[in-house]
Amino acid sequence: MISPEEVMGCNLTLEVLRGCDYYCSDCTVDKGAETLDISDEDTKDILSLIDDFDERFYKKLEFTIGPTDFISADNGLSSLDHPLIKGLNERYISMVIPLVMLNDRGLDTLAAKLEESMPGGNVVINVPVTLKNMRNDKYRAMLDKRILYFKGMLRTVKLHHVNLNVNVMLGNAERITADEDRYLQGLQFSAKTAIEYAFGHSRKGLNNILTTEELKRDIALYSAAVRGLADTKLNKFLVPRTYDAIELVFRNSKLYYLPIVFERFPMFIPEFEIPKPWTADKVAEFKEKVVTDNLIYFSENKVCSNCCFLPNCARGDVQTMTRMLSFDNCLIGMKNRWDLDPFSYVYGRDSDNELE
Repeated sequence: MISPEEVMGCNLTLEVLRGCDYYCSDCTVDKGAETLDISDEDTKDILSLIDDFDERFYKKLEFTIGPTDFISADNGLSSLDHPLIKGLNERYISMVIPLVMLNDRGLDTLAAKLEESMPGGNVVINVPVTLKNMRNDKYRAMLDKRILYFKGMLRTVKLHHVNLNVNVMLGNAERITADEDRYLQGLQFSAKTAIEYAFGHSRKGLNNILTTEELKRDIALYSAAVRGLADTKLNKFLVPRTYDAIELVFRNSKLYYLPIVFERFPMFIPEFEIPKPWTADKVAEFKEKVVTDNLIYFSENKVCSNCCFLPNCARGDVQTMTRMLSFDNCLIGMKNRWDLDPFSYVYGRDSDNELE
């Protein structure tokens, strides 16, 4: 059972969009999947689950409609009329939509549709970017111009913020450093701006040795970069904090719990599926079972058993990824890194020793 002392967020992603006009080099989304019709039963069950979270002291932070560009998707605008989307807009603080923002096409129509379907609401846009482009003055100026243009067309709907999404693979993985992250975190556009990192490798499946080796390499590169930010205002948590939100994904009439290492990994496999009936207690029990299984695994693992970060890694899914990747060392390179202030990482307190 969930107690009032364990308040945490619960974010939901709906993977229901089909089609995309863009061919981003690091995109691993299956944009040609069949259009998904959300049944009346699934609509009722999801809204009932979200209401159950309210009763059990969860916060409804944001829900996302994805996974492809909202404007060029076959069913992007029409999805806003679906009873499930309308119901979630009534329950969540913000709605998140992905926009590539490489041209102005459709932004005016989207703004008008948002005003019609969710007047007075909050919208967040996720923009996929590359580290190379973020160093390009012309690209940044173009992106800022389009953000300002879109923001200016909204009357009652608020553009809450913009997420710049960096897929840590290929060229992005090779460029990521502590200095590069400092540069990105310092960027601000015509709306509040945040940087989010993602690992899309798992969408391709982890049964391919080339994919798993690429993921191992990219995790190591990202981990090394983040450790360079320890004890600064830009400190990131390589393992989940106590107050991190639960992330759920609805896809093909199934509900999935998203595993955490240091970022969410989309894993649509039976191991992470939450069976019906969907309730807040069932989600909590699923998460608790993950922690228990992790503690057993770590206590018997010679690499992890005596590490200062063991309690926090147990709340994430490091062992799941370690097992799937056949990795026999510390996946995130943090074994007994006392110099990184393990108290902050374990209990979720930002470091008092901010050097920047």
